[in-house]
Amino acid sequence: MRFRPLQSAKRGRRWVGALCLIALASLAFSAEGQAPGEPTKPEPDLLTLENQYVKIVVNAGALNTGRFALETTGGDPDLATDDHKPLIYGRPRPWTSYTTVRVDEEDYVFGGRTEQRAGRDGKYGQVIKAPAKEEGRIVCAWKLGPVEVVQTLSLVPSTTTGWPDTMEIRYQVTNTDSAPHLVGLRIVLDTMLGENDGAPLRFGEVAQTRDALLSGDQIPTFWQAFDSLSQPKVTAQGTLRGDTVTVPDRVYVSNWGSLADGVWDFDFRPGRELIRAGEYELDSALALRWEPLPLGPGQSRVYVTAYGLGGITIAPGELLLGATSPATVWPDRAGQVRLPVVAYVQNGAQVTAHDLKLTLHLPAGLAVAGGQPAVRGLGSLPPGETAQAAWEVVAQPEVFGQTLTYTVTAEARNAKPNSVQRQVRILAPPQLKVQVSAPRELRVEEERLVPRPFRVEAVVENGGPSPAYLVWAELETPGGGLVPAAFERPSRFLGTLQPGERVAFFWSLEPRRGGAGKLPFAVKVNAANAEEVARSGSVSVPPLSPKVWVRTLPPEVTKGGIFTAEVVASNIDAVRGVRLAVQYDPQMLELIYLSRGTLFVEGKELQPWSEPRVDREQGKVEELGGTRPETWVEREVVARLHFQAKQAGVARIKLAQVEVFSSNRGQTVVVADGQVRITE
Repeated sequence: MRFRPLQSAKRGRRWVGALCLIALASLAFSAEGQAPGEPTKPEPDLLTLENQYVKIVVNAGALNTGRFALETTGGDPDLATDDHKPLIYGRPRPWTSYTTVRVDEEDYVFGGRTEQRAGRDGKYGQVIKAPAKEEGRIVCAWKLGPVEVVQTLSLVPSTTTGWPDTMEIRYQVTNTDSAPHLVGLRIVLDTMLGENDGAPLRFGEVAQTRDALLSGDQIPTFWQAFDSLSQPKVTAQGTLRGDTVTVPDRVYVSNWGSLADGVWDFDFRPGRELIRAGEYELDSALALRWEPLPLGPGQSRVYVTAYGLGGITIAPGELLLGATSPATVWPDRAGQVRLPVVAYVQNGAQVTAHDLKLTLHLPAGLAVAGGQPAVRGLGSLPPGETAQAAWEVVAQPEVFGQTLTYTVTAEARNAKPNSVQRQVRILAPPQLKVQVSAPRELRVEEERLVPRPFRVEAVVENGGPSPAYLVWAELETPGGGLVPAAFERPSRFLGTLQPGERVAFFWSLEPRRGGAGKLPFAVKVNAANAEEVARSGSVSVPPLSPKVWVRTLPPEVTKGGIFTAEVVASNIDAVRGVRLAVQYDPQMLELIYLSRGTLFVEGKELQPWSEPRVDREQGKVEELGGTRPETWVEREVVARLHFQAKQAGVARIKLAQVEVFSSNRGQTVVVADGQVRITE
């Protein structure tokens, strides 16, 4: 293992001669002149989120905006050697770890632009939301082509320690376009264990020290890295499977330089040593990749992974033994409980251990899955070397709600045996409940539906004893009679619901044009580890007739007052023009002037308008109207007539000779007069 010399080496420089001597003399300090065991100093362009275990650091500067790092604060409470140690390279300003979003064939780097090596060749988008703290999270968002991407970083419990010593990394991608796009994601993590930048990354039964690709069933539930089992300084862990995360399609182990230079595909050579490309230092890194999948208009997708501290129960001895597994497990959506168990053994003797084997001993209610052998032969293990074995264990329903203890033993022909015990708590599954409410019916006011849009309100609750993870709520409108209002999205990502937690939210809906009757909707809620629940409802929508009518503003005036009579066209299909006559009592009303309505204005252009014939003595306006390009009319004004009230009483404004020019000859247009009340 070697130490990373100086940060500028990550920029592709080679260190030779005197510079090597300077680097060797500075091993005790980071590139920024900061001792590795010291906390990151506060900076004005950094955002931090921390607790007694770890701290997230996010770059909020002009360059590399949104990039993050992770370091310990107190670390493992039982381990004094892991205080204020980096878990991701990047003191004080993160820049080496970065995320790529592939949209069709374009590769965008999330966040602000860079002048350094990592992601320099990618495309960049526009900031929507600069990094900011929100309710115990650090959130930022960018628009990358047609896709909106939100990055959310938060502190969550580790699966193996049970403490909130892990960073959850979440991206929500939303297609803001009217066409579908292929969207994928890649996250590069520039891992570091304190001063150690080349520790093996341990996946299941394999310690990866060279370029490697894992996919499909090769991807374990979690991976860990530590420098020494006998004297661990920092134990890191990444979670790849489970209810809390999204399983990547590919996991690459490679050197940081190659991953920095290739923003999606990169120089990958299976079996190559993890030496930084173009340089001479060990520099292991990890890339999690989710391959592009179709994302429809308005649709969202969430990618979640987790990285932080790992927990290992260690039993000292000649055969030093460690065991790890999730501290708490619960059934998945299919009702199955799967418990990954990993054991590490280090030979602490001065001679090679021969015929080494590890055995997993399980209590009643737990069993090794799929016919795996409980005993694993590891052959010979030289002094100081570490080997490992992994099992997948399943739990029976009768042990739900219990805390169980399993044992791992290590034996060799020429060494004293050893054993280690570890506990696991098995919870019953979460239980999602959903309540839905909406108006029973809409009403018609002035030829419009009210309320429009209307709300469908939902309350989702977890009534079970374990958390519900990756909870989504989806609104469906069978038959298409109802549609989401403008800018409304049918999906809601609720994240994690703890036992007893309730979340309330709503959607805005409106009837599709011409929709009427009892129109249905449904709300479906699902989670990664809970059964789907659904509730349906309906709203009664009265029909709207095609109509030409008169609206008076205001409907009541005093004698001598001025009011406006609007001739309105509502809910008429394929209108090309309107022509009509207006009649009124000249003894009660005096026409002051009239003007064209909004029906004959298209954008900034006036549409053809016929000059009406006005007979004030008879109280008639004829040939009132005009033409326009064919259109659907929800509610537009044909003409405005401005009157002065001359005499108290009720004055009627009548429509006559109404003609609506439309290619839809099957519709019947209703005509309705108007009136105004005149008081003394």
